[in-house]
Amino acid sequence: AAAQWMTGRAWFETNQLDQALDAFAVTIANADATNFLAAATAMLKSAQIHLARGEFDAAQAMLTHALDEGIRLRNRVLHPLLEAVQAALWLETGDRDRALQWAQSIRPGLDPVGGTLLDSVLLSWARLCLLSRDEELTMVAYERLQDGLAQVETLHLPHRRFSFRLLLAAFDAALGNHVAARNALPDLIPPIHSGRLVRSVLDLGLGLAPERLKYELPRPLGTA
Repeated sequence: AAAQWMTGRAWFETNQLDQALDAFAVTIANADATNFLAAATAMLKSAQIHLARGEFDAAQAMLTHALDEGIRLRNRVLHPLLEAVQAALWLETGDRDRALQWAQSIRPGLDPVGGTLLDSVLLSWARLCLLSRDEELTMVAYERLQDGLAQVETLHLPHRRFSFRLLLAAFDAALGNHVAARNALPDLIPPIHSGRLVRSVLDLGLGLAPERLKYELPRPLGTA
């Protein structure tokens, strides 16, 4: 089950979503034989796939399953990230007020979790702030992303650095900072060409970041 979880994550990031769902389904089905974090992450990623495809009922069912399992096992490690995906689902299904209520409750300076998980929550929160078109939240998120990038830079973690720079480029493009957005492209395009970060581009950049990114993605993109 653990091997299927790792395989699913690889399929997910390369945007091979059918294969990713199959691998995650094996991990979820064998939850009792593996650790909760792997099973819950598989549920989370499955929910993100359904959300990306517009399969909102399936996304909600998977999120509810993951949240219920966390409560049953008294393990809330992934709860902040599950809440972030839930808020994104609310926004996609027209419940902007609930999405904004969540976004306003996760203000910069709060540190509910640590490490990579915190980065994921921050990125999901910032993306929602931008998509919400709430001016105050957008500017707060932009500043928090800049702080987050500065911290990631000191850790020398390329994938996390890429995610922060990509979303900041999306913010710069949306805010009219076109020079800054263009200046980010030389660092963003080589990882995009590798084909290993397609899902990051789709989730954090495509439709938000500079138009040129759309033409730098490897083909085919899969099913999203």
